[in-house]
Amino acid sequence: MKQVLYSYLIGFVLSWYFAASVRNKPIEIDPPVQFYAEKSPLKLWHGNDSLVMEYVYLATTYLSFGKDEQALVLYKHASTIEHQVPGVFLSTGTLYLQLGDTLNANRFFEKEIEHGTRLIDTNPFRETQFATALYDAYSFLKDFKNADKINRRYRLKREYNYLSH
Repeated sequence: MKQVLYSYLIGFVLSWYFAASVRNKPIEIDPPVQFYAEKSPLKLWHGNDSLVMEYVYLATTYLSFGKDEQALVLYKHASTIEHQVPGVFLSTGTLYLQLGDTLNANRFFEKEIEHGTRLIDTNPFRETQFATALYDAYSFLKDFKNADKINRRYRLKREYNYLSH
């Protein structure tokens, strides 16, 4: 179970970070040739969101080395910054769950639901990411009725195995 949670957490965070981290930067290779890697402006993180993603990326790095406590500090710090990044509270809650602290895990899942519900309809470009985070938060809280509502409303095409949890 611990490895599944690690895989879920790392995969979720890395997919977000790498999708949004490359800005118009020159990349140098040997022999000296220079080209630019560009991302769509819709995928870039700005302001506080960029700072939050840096903390999340560092936390994911700590997790990959098995340093759960240091990762937790970074996730908690990222959670205190006002942001519009889906999944930060979910990732923090998942890490708490992995560490065996279900009370704090549930508290962060509830924060993800509050955060996602407030922002899901304000940003159409991140609607699916917010919906996925909401679905997962409801699922972790075993609120399958609301998870199914999110699944249907945002057409996530996800199936939750009720018997596995």
